[in-house]
Amino acid sequence: EAAIQSAITQFENGQFRSLRAAAEAFDVPYRTTCAQFNGRPSRQQTHDLERALTPEQEQALKKHLLSIASWGFP
Repeated sequence: EAAIQSAITQFENGQFRSLRAAAEAFDVPYRTTCAQFNGRPSRQQTHDLERALTPEQEQALKKHLLSIASWGFP
């Protein structure tokens, strides 16, 4: 993911004449690089959208569950 973003950034900054050349230089798939360049979300971004809870909510729930477990609740 980071390599794809680096390829896109360097292409946008004019360090490569084509997106394909940037993808090849960073050894990342051209089609994936092209798709993200055109606005498709990355796998990580897609995964984040599927979450039911925010990371903060997950931590609060975890803390609560550990607390009631220490009281003897299953």
